[in-house]
This record gives sequence, C-alpha cells and structure tokens, in this order.
Amino acid sequence: MPDKIKTNIGAIDTYPKLILALIMLELVLGVILYMIGHFRDNAYIRGVGIGLTIAWVTSAIAYLSVRMRSK
Repeated sequence: MPDKIKTNIGAIDTYPKLILALIMLELVLGVILYMIGHFRDNAYIRGVGIGLTIAWVTSAIAYLSVRMRSK
C-alpha cells in the first residue's frame, strides 16, 4: 500500500492562476451577497452568501492540501 495518496494534480498545475481567481471570485460573491441580503433584510440572499463563503473555505482548503501534497 503506498504511503501517499495519488491525485490528479495535472489540472491544478496547468491553470493555477485561473483556479485561484475562481476561488477568490467565490469569496467576493459570497461577501457581496451576504451584505446585500443584510441591507435588504432578505434571509434567502444572506443564506446564499453564507453558503458561498462556506464553499470558498472548503475549496481553499482543498486547493492548499492538493498543492502541499504535490510538492
């Protein structure tokens, strides 16, 4: 049994700036939607913003763990 988990890191190495830009876009959209929902007193839009922020955290952790594993 191998010690390291094999992952397909080719896609991450091919477009690293694009992947980082999409991760940051997710954070920015999450914060903007949360603020719009807060100012308009709309729980649905606020929930979408929180969901996008949570998705940003998980995608950032996944990106960092794969990058650390590939080195």
